[in-house]
Amino acid sequence: MTEGLKSCLVFKFLAFGMIAACTRSHEKDSHGIEMRYFILPGGPHPLACTIDAECVAGPFVDPDNGCCDSGLALGVFGRRYIERRAAWIGKNCANVSCPLMPPPTRPPDCALQGLCVAGMCRGNCERVSDAAPEWTVLPTDAARSVGLMDAPGYWSPLPEDIATAERLLAACLPALAPSPAYQADKLTVIIAALGEYRRQYVPFRDEQSRRNLWVNLLRDRVGRHPMWRTELVHVRGGGHDYASVILNTDTGSCKDLKINSSR
Repeated sequence: MTEGLKSCLVFKFLAFGMIAACTRSHEKDSHGIEMRYFILPGGPHPLACTIDAECVAGPFVDPDNGCCDSGLALGVFGRRYIERRAAWIGKNCANVSCPLMPPPTRPPDCALQGLCVAGMCRGNCERVSDAAPEWTVLPTDAARSVGLMDAPGYWSPLPEDIATAERLLAACLPALAPSPAYQADKLTVIIAALGEYRRQYVPFRDEQSRRNLWVNLLRDRVGRHPMWRTELVHVRGGGHDYASVILNTDTGSCKDLKINSSR
């Protein structure tokens, strides 16, 4: 194994785009999302920058094998890192076979518009909106209504848990594959207009007693759901104005993205 393949560190993506180094572990700050990057010998950090122009679009790298892309999605990285990695690949990866990956899903344009914030690159979608999205937490019987009746227990999220969920939602959606698969092109529309969607949060614990949130996303532009703060909204059809996803706030992961069909 080459020197570079051993040089993977774990980083935490914290609020306001700050980055903190840590050891190879799965510890996560209660207000942040864990992200793993492949670190080149001698640097630079994948997100390091001094001006916006140094933040450019590129693929997520396999954190355990710097010769290969992860195939998950495109993101924003420091130009020096991308150039240094290209040179490093030429010297170290001639005999490495990377698995065949489909082209990564293209995120919304704002995710590839690089900004340099506190010396680290991030996408433009992460700017805080002037109007925070509307949300509500539904009671435990809503979990049964959405097929989570076997969940071991209910938990009561605090406002800081909802803030963590909002950051996790924005970070996870671009890399998820929706169900049904033919709705993949609608995911870009949802991400671009995410602030327009109301959120119904349904808390539950999984079999490992980890805290999860089933999130019902609805964009109600004509006032069809006046009782949405207290009653679960379930619609047949409606297209990409309705979607749902499960967030695990303890592991910083998300799954089961579903987008309604048009009819």
